[in-house]
Amino acid sequence: MSKQVTNNLARIPEQEQVLPPTPRDGYNEIANIEAEQALLGVLLMNADLLDKVVDRVAAQDFYNPIHESIFAKIVDFSGRGMVPTPVVLKTALKTELESLPQGSAYLGILAAMASAVVHVKEYADIIHELALKRSLWDIGADMIYMIRHGDKTPQEQIEAAETALFELASAGSTDTGAVTFNQALGSTIDSIASAVKRKDSLQGVTTGFKDLDMLTAGLQKEDLYILAGRPSMGKTALALNIAYNAALDFYKQPEEDRDHVLFFSLEMGTNQLMTRILAMATGINSHFLKTGRLNDQQFTTFVRQSGELHGLPFLTDDTPALSIMALRSRIRRAMRKNKIGLVVIDYLQLVRGTTRQSEANRVHEVSEITRMLKAIAKEFKVPVLALSQLSRAVENRENKRPLLSDLRDSGSIEQDADVVMFIYREEYYLERDKPTDINKQSLWMQKMDHAKGKATVIMAKQRTGPIGDVDLYFDGNLTKFGDLAK
Repeated sequence: MSKQVTNNLARIPEQEQVLPPTPRDGYNEIANIEAEQALLGVLLMNADLLDKVVDRVAAQDFYNPIHESIFAKIVDFSGRGMVPTPVVLKTALKTELESLPQGSAYLGILAAMASAVVHVKEYADIIHELALKRSLWDIGADMIYMIRHGDKTPQEQIEAAETALFELASAGSTDTGAVTFNQALGSTIDSIASAVKRKDSLQGVTTGFKDLDMLTAGLQKEDLYILAGRPSMGKTALALNIAYNAALDFYKQPEEDRDHVLFFSLEMGTNQLMTRILAMATGINSHFLKTGRLNDQQFTTFVRQSGELHGLPFLTDDTPALSIMALRSRIRRAMRKNKIGLVVIDYLQLVRGTTRQSEANRVHEVSEITRMLKAIAKEFKVPVLALSQLSRAVENRENKRPLLSDLRDSGSIEQDADVVMFIYREEYYLERDKPTDINKQSLWMQKMDHAKGKATVIMAKQRTGPIGDVDLYFDGNLTKFGDLAK
């Protein structure tokens, strides 16, 4: 608190600073009644000053319940175009004021203080900061209570505390307020200029696939990407290809400023992921790598390529059954050590919600998870690519191409995502539908020839770009995707 502000508060008569005890015991040292009185006094005399503080302080930030009610009424009346003078508020707050020794005269006492108080913004900041400290006090008290009397495991308690801290930190943290046209224009021009310098139309992180990059202009910061598909379509393989290609692109950056890929594998272990990456990089069948059946030439290639990949900016976390808050915490921890340019999560349905109640309601839980994933993308300013399962409804249709309505567990996936992509391989379904009738086999073989080694990425939703299909080459032995020759 500045010296001038302290002096102003000292001028308030002591008998007018004292109010009856509030029910919020234990907070006496984390409250400033005088600052609350001073701010309300100014607003009662000049409600126009509310615009200067309404984005700094809220009604619930006031320690004293009477002050909370007064501020709430000032905001309410001002919003309806009414001037919230002491006379007007006297009737609206009759019940609350009757509990005070001063009664309705208390509003006049507050208004009289206005002549000595001019630092409204500083008072608002004082009130808000003390409210945050009281919230931290509550979180700490809840933790202590749960340790002594709760039935949650230590890990569940940690996640509950992380959730509370995240909500407290997030309140208003992403609110940058209105920006001028010139500020917004300057930022956009910088992005476009960066794309021009690259000469590849990219403003974001490359996927490594030319046609897909042309459709998306790269994976954009703060955007949530959903890559969905049925089992065996190649979701993990495609996500791993994208992550690997992005890491190779990051590898070109100066080491001191190099971005990293952070890959959360909730289903596969790190060794399995690395085997797939080595298969892609070396061109050696992943089964041969797993079994060690390599001839001399393959072994030489394996050794050489492994050396070239040394230092690749690719981080993996294969911890199973992570909660959404634990996942966020691990991203933050990784960012303290490395610069993260892309986060990949395999896959969404294996992430847990924050509470047992949400776990009992799968739709609610998935809604919470996708909402938080979008918040994570905005908070850390990175593209987040999350894989998702599709419902079995796809298998019951003659046309197996997935639709947005096939997204499993929740419509909020479509709502929260900036981009929704599906991976679809017609070859997979044709192999399992070979006709026994010789007369039909000719047509089937023609379809197989057309579909063999091909995968389609269906861009079903893109908030700021076009939708459409991108055909890719797919090699199942290497679990590798590539641009399709045209």
